[in-house]
Amino acid sequence: MASCFLVGGMAVAQNKNEATVLQKRTVDMVDPEVIASNRAKNTVVSADRPEVVLWSEDFANGIPTSWTNQGFDEFMTPNTQIRWEYRGAATTPSNAVGSRGAYGSAAPLASATTANGFVVFDSDWMDNAGIAGNFGNGVAASPHIGYLTTSTINLVGQPNVSLAFQQYYRRFAGPGAVQTVPATYVEFSTDGGTTWGNRQTLNTGIAVNAATPNGQRLELDVSAFIGNAANARIRFIFDGDYYIWMLDDIEITDIPAHSLKFTAWRGAPARDIIYRGPGENARYGHMTVKQCRNVFFDANIYNFGLQSQSNVRLEIDILDASGAVVFNTSSADTTLARGDTASYNVLTTTTPWSACTLGEYRVVYKTRSANIPTVTGSLMDTDTVIIRVTDSIMAQNFGDVIANTIGTNTNFGLDGVGFAPRIDLMNDERAFGSWAWLSTATRAGALVNVYVYDTTGLDLITGFPTQPKVFATKTITAADSAARFISFDFTDQNGVPIYLDNGGYYVFYEFFSSNGANPIFIGNDATFDQPGLASIFYFTRPGETPRWFSGFTNSSTFVSPIIRLITCPATAAATCMALSLDEISVEENISIFPNPTNGILNLRFDTYNFKNYDVKLVNMNGQVVFNKEIGAAANAVETLDFTGMAAGLYMLNITSNDGKVNTYKVNIQ
Repeated sequence: MASCFLVGGMAVAQNKNEATVLQKRTVDMVDPEVIASNRAKNTVVSADRPEVVLWSEDFANGIPTSWTNQGFDEFMTPNTQIRWEYRGAATTPSNAVGSRGAYGSAAPLASATTANGFVVFDSDWMDNAGIAGNFGNGVAASPHIGYLTTSTINLVGQPNVSLAFQQYYRRFAGPGAVQTVPATYVEFSTDGGTTWGNRQTLNTGIAVNAATPNGQRLELDVSAFIGNAANARIRFIFDGDYYIWMLDDIEITDIPAHSLKFTAWRGAPARDIIYRGPGENARYGHMTVKQCRNVFFDANIYNFGLQSQSNVRLEIDILDASGAVVFNTSSADTTLARGDTASYNVLTTTTPWSACTLGEYRVVYKTRSANIPTVTGSLMDTDTVIIRVTDSIMAQNFGDVIANTIGTNTNFGLDGVGFAPRIDLMNDERAFGSWAWLSTATRAGALVNVYVYDTTGLDLITGFPTQPKVFATKTITAADSAARFISFDFTDQNGVPIYLDNGGYYVFYEFFSSNGANPIFIGNDATFDQPGLASIFYFTRPGETPRWFSGFTNSSTFVSPIIRLITCPATAAATCMALSLDEISVEENISIFPNPTNGILNLRFDTYNFKNYDVKLVNMNGQVVFNKEIGAAANAVETLDFTGMAAGLYMLNITSNDGKVNTYKVNIQ
C-alpha cells in the first residue's frame, strides 16, 4: 500500500534546444495525493454518495474581476505583459486557439466547457510572438512567472475538501530555466492571501518536451490546506521557460466517507490490459476471430474517501452487445486505509478471456467494497473499454477513441515521415488492404505510400532488411479528407488478397507533404500504452539523422496509430464473413444487394456520370469465374446472374475505367 501517484506526459513538439528522444520508457512519478484522469471527470469506481460541489469556476464570463492576475520576469520584477489570458467565443484569439507561440500546441483546451472559455498561460507566445527562431523578441522574454489567484472562498463547516480542474500542460524548462524542476504549482492561503503556504508541485512526471493529455483532470485532497477555512484562496503558478498551461472547470467539492477511484501508480497506468501472444504482445482493440488470444487485466485503485475500506476487490466484467455478461474475473479482497492504493497485478484467478467470438464487447473495470453496498443511492460507475472481434479487422486502437493526431509537422518531419503499427498473426492470413483514419487538417495533394514489412531483422538505424510484402500508393483527394479515412487495396489483378504467414508485420504508412504545403495527419489512440516495438515511427526532421523510433519519453502522442489491416482467413472458411464498405477499398458509391444471395446480385451505382466498369467474380482459389464489362449511369441498377455458381464465398472486384476500385465479398448460397 502507498499514497496515490500521478501519471503524466502525453505530447511532443519542436522547440529550442530540443533533444531527440530515442526510446519510450516508463518513469516512476511521485505526486502525493493527486489523482489524474484523461476524462472530464475522474472515473469513480464506487462511492456511497456523489461529491457535493462547494465552489466552482468555468470562466463562462472571463477571468472574474475578483481574481488577481499577476506576471513577473525571472527576477520577480512585475511585468504587465506577462499574464494569464482568457479564451472565449468573442475574444481574439478565441476559444478555438490554445497557444499562439511558434512551438506550442495551437489546439484549444479539451475541457468539458471549452465552448464558454478557458484560461491559458502562453509562455511560448510571450517569448517569440509566434515566430520560429524569434527567441526573446516577443512581448516578454522567458522565463516567466504567472500567478492566477482566486477570490476568497468560504469553506467553514467543510473540513474535508478536494480541488479538481482540467488542464493541458506542455513543459520545456522549470524555474530559472532549470530543466530538472517542474514549472507548475498550486498554492493555498487561509487568510485571504496575506500569507501563502503548502505549495504543491504538479506535473512532476512530465519530461522535457512532453505534455499531459489535453483535458486531463487533476484532483487533490486539500483538506489539510484549506479545510474549514473562512478566507481560503488558491493560486495557480507557472514558473518556467516555455511552453503553455491551460486551465478550466476548477471546482472544490467535499469528500465522501467512502470513495474509490482508479489511479496511475508508480509508473503503472490506472487500468491495463495484457495480451498473451507472439511478438510484442501489443494490445489490440480490433481482432479477428482467427487471431484471437488470451487477455488478462489489471488496475490500481485509490481510497479517496474519509474512511478505511474493507473487502476491496477489482472485478472485470465483459459484456456483449446485448448487455449480457460473457466473462467475469476478480481479485482477492484487501483492506485500504484512507489515501492508500491497491495495485492489482494481472488477474489470473479464473481462466483468461479469449476473444474468439464475433461481436463488440465492453470490458468493464469496477470494484466492490464491503463499505459501499450496491444499493440505490450509492455510485457504481465504471471504466469501460470497447473491444471489437470481427472476421476481418486487425488494429491496435480501441473503439472509436482518438486521443490526438500525428503526421507531417515539426514533431516528426514534413516529408518521408511514417508510422507503422505492428500486427502479430498467430495464424496465416490473407490481407485485402489497409485503412487509416484521417484528420480534416489533411489537405488534398499529400502523397501516401503503404508498405507491409516482415518484422524479422528490423534495425531501428538501418531499417528493414527485406523487401516489403506489398506496396501501394495514393494521392490524397479532398474527398478523402472530408470522408476522414483513406483505404488501400492489396489484392492482385484478379482480386485475390496477399498471403501472409503467421508472424509479425509492420503496416507502414509513409507521408509526403510537399515540404508542409499539403500536410497529412492520422489519428492516434492512447487508451492503453503499448509495449516496446508494438508501434514505430520514421523520423525525418531536417538537421537530424532519419531513423526509426519506438516512441517519445513520457509521452503518448504516439502510441497506437489508427491504421487497420483488413484480413480474411487464408482458406475459404465459413468465418470469412461480409466486409462492410469502410473496411476495404471502396472508392465509388456502389452498393450490392442482396448479400448473401441465391445467385441474383444487384449493383446500384450512385455516381454522377456515365462510366464503364469491369466486373470480376473470383473464387477463393484465385480463379476468375465471371467477367463482364458494363456501363452505368447515376442511380442505375445492374443485375448479375450467378445462379450457376457453386455455393460459397467469392470476391467481387469492380474497377471503373478511371482506375477506381471496389472490392466486396459475396456469399452465394
